[in-house]
Amino acid sequence: MFITSLATNVIAASSVDLEFLKDLIRIPSVSEDVAEVNRAAEFTRRYAESHGLFCHVETNASGRCMVWVANVEGKSPDVLLSAHMDVVPAQSPEQFVPKESDGRIYGRGASDCKEHVALSLCLMERLAGRVSVGAIFGTDEEIGGLTTAEMMKRGYGAKRLVIVLDSEQFAITTRQKGLARYVVEKVVPPSHAGMTKGAPPNAVQDLVRRYEEIALEMPGYEDGSWRDVIMLERVSGTRERAEIEINVRCARHGGFDAIENLLRNKFKCEPRCIRKGEAVLLDETQPYLVDFRERMRRKWPDRKIDFYHLNSSTDARHLQYLNLPMLILGVDARGAHTAAEYVEVVSLGEYADLIERYLMEMVHATLEIGGGDMVSYNRFSGAAACR
Repeated sequence: MFITSLATNVIAASSVDLEFLKDLIRIPSVSEDVAEVNRAAEFTRRYAESHGLFCHVETNASGRCMVWVANVEGKSPDVLLSAHMDVVPAQSPEQFVPKESDGRIYGRGASDCKEHVALSLCLMERLAGRVSVGAIFGTDEEIGGLTTAEMMKRGYGAKRLVIVLDSEQFAITTRQKGLARYVVEKVVPPSHAGMTKGAPPNAVQDLVRRYEEIALEMPGYEDGSWRDVIMLERVSGTRERAEIEINVRCARHGGFDAIENLLRNKFKCEPRCIRKGEAVLLDETQPYLVDFRERMRRKWPDRKIDFYHLNSSTDARHLQYLNLPMLILGVDARGAHTAAEYVEVVSLGEYADLIERYLMEMVHATLEIGGGDMVSYNRFSGAAACR
């Protein structure tokens, strides 16, 4: 049950802490750099606890920290927020020096996804004592999000609703593609090219030729349609031993079996999966999605707000297995993974107000009637997370 208080229909005054966001951007928490990722986790822990929030930093088998923050004790509040504090490598070291200009904050992670960590902390502070909210802050989302999956295995989750803060602005993401990476290795017998009649065996050429055959069946580019896509990431090696790395975006839930069979048949060997996350396909007819879309349209009447289909992936790939209603949202932040990454500061406050009001109205949808009985109007009831 949501924590309730009848004297709570005024939006709280606390705002997103921009100094926290800037300090978090200063930490170069590139996904592969476990030491810096762990430094970001510790910095967030200290901040959360100094603001009256409960925080658990756990460690996985490889020594990578995993972060849980909540405004109540325990592992399962009513609402779960999700964002991540790891980032992709920067084009220059200057990107880890945040800059504020013309109402924007620039820097690596300003739009993917440290601004949403700051927003989540603000929401948990605002709603403390009114709505029970927790957050999993992933530390490896850019390379598969296994920390979020591990936290779920350790019992962290929610009872009523998941809000993934990692998506396009002024839209609700209802589809995102599954994402997987495969490596295929080819070994051929050694030979002396100058003494071989005909074309000598060549592992690099063989892998490239077989990949080109696959690409005829699965084009390697996005064209705006909702379909599987294969992309060549890397070819390396020698004539005698080579390997190829392939990125696959799957438009179907459970579609990787067929893709792996295709790779197996074309390459004539077993592909090695580096990482994989299934597609997320939310049912756009669900009342809670339609309701939230209308709220966004009322808040931003000049924007064209609708459901959005994301050709990439987020930690929703793991969170969908909580089997709870899910919102996938993002503040007005642009240029992710580029040298001109920024967040619009005003958007952080606007989304904080929108989400807070929405969750508070879910509280007051539970009304007390005579004799202490409770009657609940649950907008989330029966809403399947995927189809």
